[in-house]
Amino acid sequence: MAGKRIAPATHSIAELVFHMTSWRIFCVKKMQGDETFDITTPDKNFGALPDKIDDFEWEALEMELSLSQEELINELDKRDDDEFLEDIVPGRDYTYYDMLHGIINHDMYHTGQIMILRKALTFKGAGSRFADDDADEYGSPFGSSQEHDDYY
Repeated sequence: MAGKRIAPATHSIAELVFHMTSWRIFCVKKMQGDETFDITTPDKNFGALPDKIDDFEWEALEMELSLSQEELINELDKRDDDEFLEDIVPGRDYTYYDMLHGIINHDMYHTGQIMILRKALTFKGAGSRFADDDADEYGSPFGSSQEHDDYY
């Protein structure tokens, strides 16, 4: 499921996880003082992943995401206080405060996307738990909404 797309011009779950990891690594590099590190190509941003992601590849993506989080936490733990938050990120024109809040918002946004994609792929995917002969015209096995009008 991680490599599937709901439409041709969309990202897969695996690509979104790769993307989240890339930007966490960006934050780690900036916290380490790397002025030149940047994510400048689509391959660095969303990866050049195959359409079919096997279990090994998925576990590797999950592990890299987890490790990038640990690295970011380790960089934050090196700081004695929060005064660095007012400093400008090397090679950028914004503060560490903005960067760190940005990565939190970024990850929340893409986590929401992943959950929606997961539901959409489960609903329309082959072998879906909703692939049922009892499904209505919308794919729901629970019947049409007209059957429950008196409930609302």
